[in-house]
Amino acid sequence: MKACESVKDGLFMPYKGSEKERACKAAWAKANPEKERARKAAWAKANPEKERARKAAWNAAHPEERKALTSAWRAANPEKVKAWKARWYAANREEVKARSAAWAKANPEKAKASVAASQRAHPEVRRTVEARRKARKKALPATLTVEQWEGILAAYKHKCAYCGKKETKKRPLTQDHVIPLSKHGGTTSDNIVPACGRCNSKKGDKPPDGPVKLVLV
Repeated sequence: MKACESVKDGLFMPYKGSEKERACKAAWAKANPEKERARKAAWAKANPEKERARKAAWNAAHPEERKALTSAWRAANPEKVKAWKARWYAANREEVKARSAAWAKANPEKAKASVAASQRAHPEVRRTVEARRKARKKALPATLTVEQWEGILAAYKHKCAYCGKKETKKRPLTQDHVIPLSKHGGTTSDNIVPACGRCNSKKGDKPPDGPVKLVLV
C-alpha cells in the first residue's frame, strides 16, 4: 500500500476523485473492517437525507439482492420482526381492520377459507376468541388475550390445573372458567385455568370442588 501511505482513518487527501483514491479506500476498508463500519455509521448519522437517498437508489438498482438481504435478516431476527409488526399493527389498527373487512366482503369464499386455515393452524387463537365472544354475549368482562393464555399454559407447565395431566396434540388443554360464565365469571386472565377435556366437562358450570391456584399473567 505504498501508494496509500497517506491514508488515515479512511481519509484520502491525495489522488482525490481518482482511481488511485478508490483503490486506496477499498484496500483500507478491507484491512480495517471495524473502522470502516464505524466511519459509515457516523457518515449516515450526520447525513440522514443523503443516506436515505443512497439506500433508495441502491434498492431500486438491486431489487433481487435487496429481497435476499431482507429475507436473510428476517430469518436471523424473528423477535425484532415480531416486535416491528406489533408496533406497525398498533399504529395502523383501524386501517388494517377496514382493509380486511373490505377484502372479506369482496372475497367471501376466500375469506371463509382463510379463517378456517388460520383456526386450524392456531387453535389457541380460536379458543381465546370464542371464549371472549361467549363472555361478551353475557355482558361479562372479556379481556383474555392469546399472549395471556399462552403465559397461563406456560405457568402451569401445560398441565391440567385439576388432575395434573400434561396436554398432548390429541388432547389439548381447554380454557376453564374457575367462576363459570353462568355465575358471572369473566373471560379474564385471573379467572382462567388450563383444564383437560374430562375435568372441564366434569366441572361443568359449577365452582371447583377444591381450591385452585390462579396464576396472574
